[in-house]
Amino acid sequence: MSLDYTLRQARELNDAKAISELKKMEVDFFNPQEILKNTQKQRKYLLKYGGVYHNFDSYNHEAKILWISREYTFLDFIFWPIASSTSLNAMWDEVVLLKIDELVPAVNIPIVFFCGKYDMNNPTLLVKEYYEELAAPEGKEFIMFEHSAHGVFWDEPGRFEAEIIKALEKYTR
Repeated sequence: MSLDYTLRQARELNDAKAISELKKMEVDFFNPQEILKNTQKQRKYLLKYGGVYHNFDSYNHEAKILWISREYTFLDFIFWPIASSTSLNAMWDEVVLLKIDELVPAVNIPIVFFCGKYDMNNPTLLVKEYYEELAAPEGKEFIMFEHSAHGVFWDEPGRFEAEIIKALEKYTR
């Protein structure tokens, strides 16, 4: 779904290089490492076309926050890309093959889904389908962020904070 979206965007923008690269990609769920390789290529275009962030077209804002944050050291900043890649590689096979709807058809706690309207990293349509099928007797909510993609806390930080507080107040009585 994400690959199809990215290819459509590339065609709309007449991005010949992206079209060429994206058309070569295949999704073979029997080969998660091939999916990882293709996904890493595809995500650079997804970022460019607004499917990761709605208000940013690079990761520079993340780097800036990491750089100025008191919680992270200089070494954290330097090793951030390597650490991110290492964790992704370690978890990838399980993530790709995960069937959350089969693994977790129900939860016995309140659950809130925060989704960006333009998220094609984890397509919102798929999250909504799971939300609708999920049994959650203690309560469930689906909150759509109209001006966000995958990074709702980057795209709409004020609203994200307000929705977190609202959910905490509602479900921690």
